Amino acid sequence: MTSLILRLLDGFRWLFRLMKVDYPKFRALLWVKLTVDNREEKSVAQRRSDREVSNSMFWVMVIYAFLGIFAGALLLHIQSLFVSLVLVYAMIMLMTAVALISDFSSILLDTTDNAILQFRPIDGRTMAVTRIVHIILYMLMITLSLSLGTLVIGTVKHGLVFTLVFIASLLFAVLFIVFISNVFYLFLIRVSGEKRFRDIILYFQILMAAFAMGSYQLLPRLIDSSLLKKFTFEVEWWTYLIAPAWTAAPVDAAVRGVM
Repeated sequence: MTSLILRLLDGFRWLFRLMKVDYPKFRALLWVKLTVDNREEKSVAQRRSDREVSNSMFWVMVIYAFLGIFAGALLLHIQSLFVSLVLVYAMIMLMTAVALISDFSSILLDTTDNAILQFRPIDGRTMAVTRIVHIILYMLMITLSLSLGTLVIGTVKHGLVFTLVFIASLLFAVLFIVFISNVFYLFLIRVSGEKRFRDIILYFQILMAAFAMGSYQLLPRLIDSSLLKKFTFEVEWWTYLIAPAWTAAPVDAAVRGVM
């Protein structure tokens, strides 16, 4: 998977050169980061105590794709496409942000690579772009995995225009989540010290794990499928202040324009 990602990025080599990034060094650094990700256990990956975890990133994507099937099922149960997409994007954005905070908090705060690389002939721009691209790639893979069920169901139900606009909206959603998460990190770091900040992140991870387990047990018992099919809400002006509505509205408008 790492080699495939790097080959895809090779097609945008010209873009990185326009950004004045040393592409060969950028590619080497990104290969190291992706290789380490593929060998480490993530919080949602299966634990293997007796042997080394291999292809961890692939199994993370499989688990998220399985969870995304439940989000995609909303397109079958809710009549309004806009309402169903708002709920789908809300779930995708929430889970992607949680994954960024829980899985990537150590990477965002880790400065050990600076101690190694700052004495090498690598400029700061290349190092910064490598870190940003690394995070965006990881978030994009999680987002695509979570949205795979929605993508398949929506394409079958609404056609190719749904696929094209939905993928474009996902790219915007990933960039928005990375931006908001970094603002969240900077705010917490400013109002609390580094040690206190790590404690806050740990508490947040525990709360989200408890929330996920509780939702898995309670939501299927609380939601009536017959009521879910008729579920809707009035679209007011403030609806479009909600981030999931920004990504759901273009898809709904594109499908309505074709139909």
